[in-house]
Amino acid sequence: MKQDKNESLVNALINDRKVEYLAKCEICLLTSILIVSFLGNSLILISLYAKKHQIRRNFTRMYLFVVHLTVADLFNVFFNILPELAWSITFRFQNGATLCKTIKFLQPLGSYLYTYVLITMAIDRYCAISDSLNYCTVTSKRSTIMVYCSWFIAILLCLPQIFTYSYQEILPNVWDCWTIFESSYEKIYITWYSITVFLLPSVVLLYTYIGICINTWKTNAIAEFANIKKYKTTNFLQQNYNFFATKILIKTAKQTIILITVYLITKTPFVGYLLWRTWKQKASSSNSFPDPILTFLKLLNNATGCINPWIYLLYNQELRSLLTAYFSRKEVYILAYDKEVQQKISKAPP
Repeated sequence: MKQDKNESLVNALINDRKVEYLAKCEICLLTSILIVSFLGNSLILISLYAKKHQIRRNFTRMYLFVVHLTVADLFNVFFNILPELAWSITFRFQNGATLCKTIKFLQPLGSYLYTYVLITMAIDRYCAISDSLNYCTVTSKRSTIMVYCSWFIAILLCLPQIFTYSYQEILPNVWDCWTIFESSYEKIYITWYSITVFLLPSVVLLYTYIGICINTWKTNAIAEFANIKKYKTTNFLQQNYNFFATKILIKTAKQTIILITVYLITKTPFVGYLLWRTWKQKASSSNSFPDPILTFLKLLNNATGCINPWIYLLYNQELRSLLTAYFSRKEVYILAYDKEVQQKISKAPP
């Protein structure tokens, strides 16, 4: 009997050390994600500020989308990752009822906003590369309206958080920002969240993803054919303009494809876990799903903001040049094309 008691104490001590080690790892990784996301997205905003200062007019469609995607990532940094980090350090929420509801409302806002702005961007690029001739007649005002609609939808979908979470006593004299569902309501809530933040958007994104891939391949083939033929035409300037405009369109389409791929890779495991945890009988109380894996999936879900800024910089040489010029205080000159060609390309759909 005494031996069994000693074994239980040893096992409890080992488990406590594992939990402590896991908590320390989570804090370190969350801190790293927060710093990398903040620095990367801040660099993008600086380069966009330099771009706005240089052109002194409205952004093109792609720059408009990048602005709002970057803002969404920063929302996730300050209102999701930072509170999670503080929560991991203090273990319990210690800031009262009002801040509890405010933070819980803001926590998913970055994810919702990023998701629906990405959908807007994917639809825009799909329309641009599928029907580029008619797309040229579409004003950027439509894209702006779609982005504002993304904001409205994101805010609307966050409203249930205010009513589901509250600052409550979960144990005697132990208070936390918490929600307690009955089993059926928990399934409805988690399923609704999974559908709105990932499953339904993924259907739209996969459709546009496939369409963009197919049309990019076709457009790329046409562009290469046009490049071969351009020396046989008498209107070299117009041919050169068409070729570069097509290349720009292909590059923005490829950027969209990469963003969708990263989104699916980082979000799928976490949402899949939530659904499995909710609908699998006794899954929440079983030990078949180790805590380290759960922690990793949560961190992976927040890793999108670390990757996105480098995708923007990778596919946009102008942003890299503007960023370099901003820190070196040098003027940026674009010498790639003849002045007349450059003016025409700047008016082409991005």
